[in-house]
Order: sequence, then C-alpha cells, then structure tokens
Amino acid sequence: PSVRPKRVAAKAKAKPQAPGATRRDASVGLSAIDLQSFKNAIKLFGFGRWAKLNHCGLLPGRGTADYVEISQRYLRQQSLSTLAGLHLDLDKLKEHNQQLIQELQAEPDKAKAMGLMVRNGVLVNVGGQLTADEKVTRIKLNNAKFALTTEQVKALEQDQAFLDETFCAKQLGLKVRRKDLEDQAKYEAAKPQVQWRDTELAEQYQRWQSLPRTDLQALLEKKKEELAALKGEYLLWLKAHRPDEPKSRSTGHGTGAVGT
Repeated sequence: PSVRPKRVAAKAKAKPQAPGATRRDASVGLSAIDLQSFKNAIKLFGFGRWAKLNHCGLLPGRGTADYVEISQRYLRQQSLSTLAGLHLDLDKLKEHNQQLIQELQAEPDKAKAMGLMVRNGVLVNVGGQLTADEKVTRIKLNNAKFALTTEQVKALEQDQAFLDETFCAKQLGLKVRRKDLEDQAKYEAAKPQVQWRDTELAEQYQRWQSLPRTDLQALLEKKKEELAALKGEYLLWLKAHRPDEPKSRSTGHGTGAVGT
C-alpha cells in the first residue's frame, strides 16, 4: 500500500529589515543606523552644535542631554569642552582614547602627570579646570589630530550617499511617527462611539438606580409576564407547524393455508 508523505508546515518568512536596524551598540544604547547618523552629523555640523541636530530632527526623540551622554559613552571621555565646534571623526578619536586608556592603566604615574584618571574605563580629568588659553590650545591640537578639513566637510555636503546615510535614522523615525499618527487618528475616530456607548450605559444604570424598589419589582414582574406570553405563543406555533407523526404499521403475522 502507498504511504502518504507527511506534510511539513512551512516556516513563516521573516519580514525584511534594513541592515543594522535591530543591532544595538550596548555601550551607547543606539542602533547601528542611529549611531552612524550621529557620527556623520558630527562631521557635517560640528561637535556640540546640538541645536542643528535638534532642528533637522536627526535622531527622533533625542535631545541635547542625550547627545552629550552618547558622546561621553562612545568616546569614553568625560570632559568634552575641548571638542567644541570641531568637525570630528569620532572613530579616530575613540581609537586614540582606547589606546590612551590602556597606556594610563599600565603607567599610573603618566596618568597623574597628565592630570587624568581612568575610572570604569573612562578618561576623567582630575587636573583642575582649564584656563581659557589652555582650552583654546587643546581645541587646536584636537582639530589637527581628529577633525576634518574645510575641504573635506564641503565634499561631504555634496556627497548624496553620505547625506542619505546621515538622515537614514530620521527617515525611519518619520515612518514610525507616521504610523503612530495614523493609529492615533483611528483611535480618535472611534472614541466618540465608545464614549456614546459608555454614556448610554451609565444613563441607563442611573435610571434603574433611581427607580423605587416597588416600581422596580413591578417592572420585573411585567417583564416575566411578557416572557411567559412569548413562550406560550412560541409553543402554540411549534405545535401547529410540527409534522404529523407517521401512522403505526401493523406487525401481526398472517397464517396462510398450505396447499398439499
């Protein structure tokens, strides 16, 4: 006999997602797309110019405090004042900080001489507040080491692929926001009907509560009588439309003469 093959349930296909949309950098708390948008924006607008990031809506739902925290966690550097206004390559600065952290952990005396301390893997300034001249000097040094030139920034402004990558997080955020607005509109459209039903039930409950107990009992008795009358009418109708019972057939056995 032929054996029917077992049917194997087809696996549900996963919905395609943009590369990096779900991967997150645990140290920063951003997805790969959001983090890349942030790094590109620093190259394009300059570090610390958070008003421009807020104005263009680079990372939906993020603000100035978030940008500062993201920078500190990504660069592993607490003080950011010597980076103000620079069109930084954050990856280059992060790599430098990681090497410096390893050196200072191996040579504590060097860290003390530089006025730095490594705390929980983060560079912390313990040498006191910088003067205005010292801050300007360090900004110039950081600009020479880690910042883009004016020509490079202008080239990025004309690079459409770079701009698309920069504002990718914004576009994804707008899609989510648009869906939220559509869901909110559907809820608002259905809300009056729900409110009307709730109001109707509340008014009916108040009417029943306001009735005296004697009137309420009389109303219940009246409803019972109406139900009994309906039941009687239904039984009469059912009896009138019930099919006739089949007549009983005779089951006696007749005795016939047997011829010889």
